Amino acid sequence: MSTPCTFRTKRSYWISSIVCSVVIIVFMTVAPIYVYPGVGKFIGPFIGVILAWLIFRQDILPMCRTHLIFEDDSLSGWVDGYSFRVFWDDIVAAQFHKMSAQSYLFLVTSDGAFNISLKYLNAAQIWKLVQSRVRPSALKEGAYKELPAYNEWVSANAELISSVDVPLRVKSHWLIRVVGWGGIVFFLSLAVLFSWGTGIGFYSFFFLGMSMLGVALLLLDGSVEMDSHAVTYATPLGRYKMRWEEIQRIEYDLYQSWLVFYGGHKRLALWGPGYWLGEDRARMYEFLIAQIQQRDIEMRYNEWAVFKLSSRSARE
Repeated sequence: MSTPCTFRTKRSYWISSIVCSVVIIVFMTVAPIYVYPGVGKFIGPFIGVILAWLIFRQDILPMCRTHLIFEDDSLSGWVDGYSFRVFWDDIVAAQFHKMSAQSYLFLVTSDGAFNISLKYLNAAQIWKLVQSRVRPSALKEGAYKELPAYNEWVSANAELISSVDVPLRVKSHWLIRVVGWGGIVFFLSLAVLFSWGTGIGFYSFFFLGMSMLGVALLLLDGSVEMDSHAVTYATPLGRYKMRWEEIQRIEYDLYQSWLVFYGGHKRLALWGPGYWLGEDRARMYEFLIAQIQQRDIEMRYNEWAVFKLSSRSARE
């Protein structure tokens, strides 16, 4: 029995993450002290502590815990908040794919599938090891499509699509409204308290501009409807709609918080599944996946997707 091979976060990620984090925390802590000599000595450290906690929770802690362990009979590890273990003999399909700068390891067994992010790890070396451990038939392109479970999944998707005779509907998460109104109140308060109060008029316009971010969130708050014919997104700015046969691809950001549907000259942008609320939330997500599979809609990662809005041509 050979010694287990363990992969952990690469040194280059640690260095870049720590350096960037320190620079951001120091800047956001020191800047208020110079801008607002009085209250800045309280505001600056407060912002620094909040940022340090957020960076530790969202970046440093996952980097500490992320790992993969190659053993003679299995692959195990902790990635993206989940621990897993899969035996080499159970793997019937293995693929390596990239989305933008991120690499993923896709493993399929008769009981399920694993899409493992290799963001912090040595992706090239991991893929070489996987290729040497799984059976040759598992490396064939589209090997997972030969599984009976895949055909059952395709049939279930077709049945789900045909069963939706009444539009499924969800609302945007209440957190969007909280952050929107909170941003407006917070930045307007800063404009009054720290800008006009100090006699520096420039900062009042800066904070007024920042409060517009909260207004933007409120204007993007709305509801999503899906049925067998179309996708509709209603916001205070209007109703936007695209038929399924028009949709050619869907772009998404890193956390899939924002989805952008493309087709012809139309573009429909809406909040992703993580920001849906309502009784139809789970079924709508399954319905969306079924439509993507049934119509072979291209899914494309775009880190700038979150900055894209619906086009006028998609407006009803």
